Amino acid sequence: MKKYLLTLILLLFASTSWATTYYVDSAITDTNVASATPDFTTYNPTTFATDTGSSSVYKTIADVNLKAFAAGDSVLFRKGQTWREQLTVPSSGTDGHPITFGAYGSGANPIITPSKLMTGWSLYSGNIYSVSYISTAYSVWEDNTYLTKVASLDALISVGEWYIDTTNHLLYIWTLDGSDPNNHTIEVASTAGTEDTAITLSSKSYITIDNLILEKHSGNAVKGLIGGTTSSYITMSNLEVRYGGYQGYGIMFNTNGSHNTVQDSTIHDIRNTGIYFSNGVDYPTIQRCTVYNIGQNDDVGDNGGITIGGGTTASSYATIENNELYNIGYAISAQSHNQTILIDRGGGTYIVRYNKIHDCVKGGIYVVGYAGSHSDGIQIYYNLVYNINAANNATYSGNAPGIGTSNADNVWIYNNVIWNIGTGATYGAPCMLITGTVGETLDNTIIENNVIGPSTGTKRRHYSARGNSTFTDFVSNYNCFYDSVGYVLYDAANNYTTVADFNTATGFEANSIVADPLFVSATDFRLQSGSPAKDTGVSVGLTKDYIGNYVPYNTTPDIGAYEYPSHPMTTIGTGSGTVTLGSGGTATLR
Repeated sequence: MKKYLLTLILLLFASTSWATTYYVDSAITDTNVASATPDFTTYNPTTFATDTGSSSVYKTIADVNLKAFAAGDSVLFRKGQTWREQLTVPSSGTDGHPITFGAYGSGANPIITPSKLMTGWSLYSGNIYSVSYISTAYSVWEDNTYLTKVASLDALISVGEWYIDTTNHLLYIWTLDGSDPNNHTIEVASTAGTEDTAITLSSKSYITIDNLILEKHSGNAVKGLIGGTTSSYITMSNLEVRYGGYQGYGIMFNTNGSHNTVQDSTIHDIRNTGIYFSNGVDYPTIQRCTVYNIGQNDDVGDNGGITIGGGTTASSYATIENNELYNIGYAISAQSHNQTILIDRGGGTYIVRYNKIHDCVKGGIYVVGYAGSHSDGIQIYYNLVYNINAANNATYSGNAPGIGTSNADNVWIYNNVIWNIGTGATYGAPCMLITGTVGETLDNTIIENNVIGPSTGTKRRHYSARGNSTFTDFVSNYNCFYDSVGYVLYDAANNYTTVADFNTATGFEANSIVADPLFVSATDFRLQSGSPAKDTGVSVGLTKDYIGNYVPYNTTPDIGAYEYPSHPMTTIGTGSGTVTLGSGGTATLR
């Protein structure tokens, strides 16, 4: 037995000690072109010298793509540098020993982009310049701004436009300020397969991607700047994913795979959806990310912030938490997927919590199921959803609520703030929407402790419940409704202008309140001391509020996303330990 344990310990130690760190430095000389062999094995990652140290270094990503790395290996890119290539992860790690692709050195994180830098422009006519380009351009940027493609050279009549002549292999451009494009950074991504994504991980597992900037892909193949198919246990941390092309996604994992995580990352200026896990990609986690400027275009696409599900196969067991999303969606798009957070055909347990969603064109959080294939097991709690659809979407007729479900079973919607939700010319965008397909029976929906209102716009509606389908075990109570004009609520084909009438007709909202919740401000949803939402909620089994304070502070929880008094959690420490304080609590360190 001792011999067996010793052998096991030695094997575990060996598997760790054999892990190798490789470096990628575009400033070195390329000595092994198109080879999996490092250019130098005497590289110092501190001084960047190739004649000292004992580390291995590559110059190009093309060479990295040829190397079969071992479990536990690290491949680090030098900060402050840019590679205009595509990283195709060549091998998988193992449980506990992932292969890591990260950064080293000082300065800005390294950039991986499949786009080409275009120089050598010549004046064609007026403000139009041209350059030779042998491929088929699909996306063009000027100083990080996406430019508009036109159908012909004659149609190139305004600033910020471009045209590609594929017969004569000429690219034409009219810059945003009408000046010489040689004075700007012009980048182009074509339809070539090597320009449709920055990092691809198809059929790989146990990979960590950390501290990289990924930008500017063609978008032609409807792929993400990072992603793949049939990939599992991929951890993406501290990334900036930006400036996507045409129909391209930011992060996209499609078709099977599981346990992929996006965390502590920023995704912005993406033409299609920011983060998308679809077609049976199970157990995804998206946490502590900032997602903004997404889908604001008329390109074909979903135009959403975070989408889980979609396609023909349900995705199960997702967690979306502690993210901030804003400026999501395109006003005139008819895409039903154009939501800030969308769960499409979800199963298992879906948890959407502690997110801040604001100033978006269409919906906040929306759950979609289908006839005979319901979404199931949805927990939506302690989210802030505000300023949705409030200013620029007056004619939209699709479902774009603050929080909504369609064809979903076993739904919990607790302690959310749904505030200032604007509607258009129809009743398609209430603060809260609970509906389903005609003929479906939907089970077990509980809606409690939410602040709902105000609703603004042409067709105001705070609450639209039990539309079309038959609902069993439906509970809606202990909510706070507010509006300065008057209320419009709906249930099972009937409209009600007051919460009292709604309660009389349905039996719901018996313990709800109709009052101004007295938030600190229009964007600070903590409760003031005189708030009627204090101590008027009901226990739903949750123990931490939006900022981590313990619930309840008194014997009864508050309505809304913050438990009063709403002091952020504070950790203080001494040499002998730490004590965490919240909700105004005190402690004595000894």
